[in-house]
Amino acid sequence: MNALATFALAYAGLSALSQSMARHHAALVAYQVPRSPRLRIALRLGATACWLLALATALRHAGVAQGVLLWTGALAVMAPAVMLQLAYAPRTLRPGTGLASAAGLLCALLGAA
Repeated sequence: MNALATFALAYAGLSALSQSMARHHAALVAYQVPRSPRLRIALRLGATACWLLALATALRHAGVAQGVLLWTGALAVMAPAVMLQLAYAPRTLRPGTGLASAAGLLCALLGAA
């Protein structure tokens, strides 16, 4: 359950970081809404929070040595997933980010209990 939380939070962090970039944000909203600097900063902070929570979950689940490896592997596996989603179905990235962060937080909370 904690490995699932690690992967879901890694995905959420990577997709939030991609949404903070101007080119990807424009593809997501179909060039209708200008990007706000506050939104960019909030997305970057959210991505950092997701990654730190994913690291904490991996460390708690697998220990220090294997937890860092699990976290790095989760980032390496989820990066192409976000890239392919941005290339082929960019409009599904926002709902996917919300679902992944909710699933990651839920799995992390259930794993901590």
